[in-house]
Amino acid sequence: MRVTPRSGDSPRRRADRFVFAMKPMSSRVSAVVACSIAALAPACSAATADDDAKSMSTSSTTDATGGASEEPGDPPLDASGGGESDDDQGGDDSTTGSPGGCDPPNTIDIDGACIPSCGVAGGNTCVDAASTMCEGLPALAAHDCAVCCARPRYPAAGPAAFHFIDADEATYWDAIAAIAAQNPALLFVSSNKPDVIPPEQWAAYLSYRHDPPPTAQDINALLVDPVDGPRMVMLEELHNDESEAFFVALANEMRTGYPQWQGRWGVFVGFADYPLLGDGIDAILQANALLSLELYPRQSEYCGGGSNGGERDIWLAEQFAGNAALGRLNWLVARRELYGSTSEITPLFGVGDVLLDGNGPSVFLDRMFYVWVTRTDHAGLLAASRGGPGAYKWTPPTPLGYGVGNTSRDLAFAESFAHYSELGLTSSRLGPVDCP
Repeated sequence: MRVTPRSGDSPRRRADRFVFAMKPMSSRVSAVVACSIAALAPACSAATADDDAKSMSTSSTTDATGGASEEPGDPPLDASGGGESDDDQGGDDSTTGSPGGCDPPNTIDIDGACIPSCGVAGGNTCVDAASTMCEGLPALAAHDCAVCCARPRYPAAGPAAFHFIDADEATYWDAIAAIAAQNPALLFVSSNKPDVIPPEQWAAYLSYRHDPPPTAQDINALLVDPVDGPRMVMLEELHNDESEAFFVALANEMRTGYPQWQGRWGVFVGFADYPLLGDGIDAILQANALLSLELYPRQSEYCGGGSNGGERDIWLAEQFAGNAALGRLNWLVARRELYGSTSEITPLFGVGDVLLDGNGPSVFLDRMFYVWVTRTDHAGLLAASRGGPGAYKWTPPTPLGYGVGNTSRDLAFAESFAHYSELGLTSSRLGPVDCP
């Protein structure tokens, strides 16, 4: 799936390219189709095992934002807010018959035709015309809703770690793919999904943008696809005044127009003093979007950060967490608590040659893990259950030096991941960094 819109596309045409084909269907059939989605099969298998003997359907309650919360095993909506009756489960032959054949409130006569309720039509989401909850999904005719549709079961929001990759250069990240197979919160960032990466471990990458409303529509168009859509949509990059203004507007657009995607989109935050980007960060936190922190200290800077290993480790910990003069992770966590935000926060380590620019780059890479878990108050953010730290970036060397000069650095990362993130060890795996 390509993410970048084609030149000349209108926002509506961009959204249409991502809409999956689905015909209106009965509540029983729509639930069975939903269960065919691979990621949902375990939750649905028990309910569909005796499919010929009973039906399964899904209900919804409309929340304050016009969204829907779905619970497994409940019947779909009907005109009174309850489930379908026993009489409805055998079919809906009366829905197109004469007015006398209607079955209120399941179907009612409108202009001589029996029009079903949203639940009887197979829908689970009943919203007003201004809502985006059904945008990009087939509309179902219903007498009790301005807009009715059947929203599939989408992946839940949650923690995630991001690894930038070149989809065509898997030898640079095959060790990361191996640990990702056991850690579903570890996601791969790319503009196009690699064939070997399942959608639930893909984060679609949207590069620098300037127009918030079309960008919000593109995010929705990607996430609304329950089969091929990404687990996350991530945007580059909050780092200066211009990008801050853009993300303030985008976060407000997503918060008010697309609240159903809270936690399913996020922003990469540059290696900066976060209070200087406070308006943008506040808007993102209030939208409950994810923040992935680009924490890119250079190995040479680390060696210059003190006269011995202990002083250098303190310098590195402050690059991560901040201090009285530098707002980093400690400031950001306090800000999140201030707003009562549910935004996930995830670190991103630099692994490119331009950053690991000293002797034994794998040792400095390991040192970042070690200092994080021993000298910050946020060791839990590196847990394997959260995907560990992300990395930028697993590609061949680039003109600016952000790629890696060999194909074994990902293995060094994977070994440190196993030591600190999976086993939870706090001993140094590779020892001190060799500084000149």
